[in-house]
Amino acid sequence: MKFRFVLTLLILSLLTSCTGALMNFAYNQADSYVIGKVDDYFDLNRLQKRTLEKHGAEILAWHKKYEIPRYSALLREISEVSKKPIDQSTYRLYYKKVEDRRNVLMRKIIPVAVELMLSLSEEQIQYFSEQLDENLEELKEDVELSREKRIEKRTEKILDNIEEYSGDWQGEKRKRLIAESRKIPDTLPPFYRHRLNRKKEILSLLRAKDKNELTKKMTTWLTNPRKGYDATYLRHFDEMVQSWEDFTLWVSANADNNHRDYFRKKLNELAARVDGLKN
Repeated sequence: MKFRFVLTLLILSLLTSCTGALMNFAYNQADSYVIGKVDDYFDLNRLQKRTLEKHGAEILAWHKKYEIPRYSALLREISEVSKKPIDQSTYRLYYKKVEDRRNVLMRKIIPVAVELMLSLSEEQIQYFSEQLDENLEELKEDVELSREKRIEKRTEKILDNIEEYSGDWQGEKRKRLIAESRKIPDTLPPFYRHRLNRKKEILSLLRAKDKNELTKKMTTWLTNPRKGYDATYLRHFDEMVQSWEDFTLWVSANADNNHRDYFRKKLNELAARVDGLKN
């Protein structure tokens, strides 16, 4: 996880480093990009690709018309409330607003995903299993690092993300920022075990070809993931979410005016870019 209050709220964060023209191009090619990524996992046949292209174009047109204006408005709201330190209720309000926007998109995507999954052959399911194994192997390499090394890597990423959106933190404040970030629990080992279990579950669902059950599971996993976690991982997950909230509130309380101005400038620039996607 990253600097939650910033990157969770920036739904289009993959595009934040683009120029306006490049961002517009990337967004308008998003359906082709997604199809390419799906193909990487499932080795799609020609009919499956054509079906995804049709649905992808429809979803992109809907998203541009209805969701993009909401994204830019939300970014400007966040910029406005960031003039001063946020409290817990404000954090949770905007966290929920972002979750709501994400869930609207997920509910649009789920029927398309289920249709594709029901069309997969056994060979494609096996291919998917092999791709998951490759991803899990990469995750396993990080799990096998020492706990201290994992925390060091995570801390470096957190600092990079915070400073990308708020400018440099220096001196004693930087030391305190590092110390606070290290309090976030290391949940990578339980997350890895969760991913192993999830792989077995999804492969079983794909082979069962039960549309109702597949739709139910996908809806839970993508719009209310806590319900899909077992008790052990849920405990780690909730602890992590709470610690990220605490950390974000600490950052907000300890940011100076330069940090706030930098952050608001980044959000307003992004909102302007997002506005450009409506055209």
